[in-house]
This record gives sequence, structure tokens and C-alpha cells, in this order.
Amino acid sequence: PPPKAVGTDDNPRLRALAAVAAMAKEAVRQDIAVTDDMTNDELFQRYLEQLRPTAGPTHGNTARTFLEWCGRRNATPELADVWLAERRERGYTAGSLSTYCSILRRLFTANGIEIPRSALVAKPISDLEREAKALEPEQIERLIRASASTTPLHQAHLAVASVYGCRRAEL
Repeated sequence: PPPKAVGTDDNPRLRALAAVAAMAKEAVRQDIAVTDDMTNDELFQRYLEQLRPTAGPTHGNTARTFLEWCGRRNATPELADVWLAERRERGYTAGSLSTYCSILRRLFTANGIEIPRSALVAKPISDLEREAKALEPEQIERLIRASASTTPLHQAHLAVASVYGCRRAEL
């Protein structure tokens, strides 16, 4: 049986989470192997080839970070779940985890790797996490001062984002 986490004896949800975490750690310890013969480098290259030209750097960076984390192990959806669980334990937000989950799902589907129904399922984002805090006046002032030393493209982005509130990907 998996080790018990402190304070989980009376809460079934916490017991279940502790059991999942223990299983994930055990899976990493056993070096899960993939049945496919593709290397992680080949997975990454095929993924990059299938990305849209408009895809931001987050997609490639997340896939690369995950594959580097895999090291000598072949990447699998089960390992991706372990990787995501580690990030959840580190305090990553549900929004970030949902984005990472989508990117990793695409990494596997782009390479023809079947994803089990129970793998790579993102937790819904709560309304509290969807609300972005407004920047403080001092932060806005620093941004404006810093923009003077950037490229004209960055200055234009700051101007449009300040007036219309859109993100770089939306421009």
C-alpha cells in the first residue's frame, strides 16, 4: 500500500490524492517504458513540424522541458501525468497545468501515440483563478520606462495592449 500522507486519514479525497501521488512516484522509479521505438528527439521534431507557424514559444518550450525531464526514459502519457503532478505539487496554477496538458496531448497525438482515457485530463479552472490581478501604478510606470529601451515592435505591443487589453498572441 502507498505511504499515508500526514493528516489524510479522515479525508477520503486527500487519501485518494496521496495514493495517486505515491503511484506516480513509483511509476517514475520504475522507469516507465514506451512500446513505440521513437526517441524523444524524434517525438519533439515531429511535434514541431506539425505546430502552426503562429504557435507561441510556450508550446515548444513546454514540450522540450517535459522531454528533458524524461531523460533516458521514452516519453509516455503516463509519464506526462507524473510530470504534471510534480508541477501541481510545486504550486502551478490550474490554468498553467491545463495549458501544459493540452500541449502534451498534442505532442502525443502528433506522433500517433494513443492517450489512455484516464491520462492527461486537465482539472477545470476555477473562476477565482481566471481573474487576473490589475497591475499596480508603480508596475505600469516601470513598464512604460522600460519600453523606451525596447524595439519598436515591443513598444507597439505595449501601446495596443495598454489601450485594448489584448495579449501578444491576439495581435
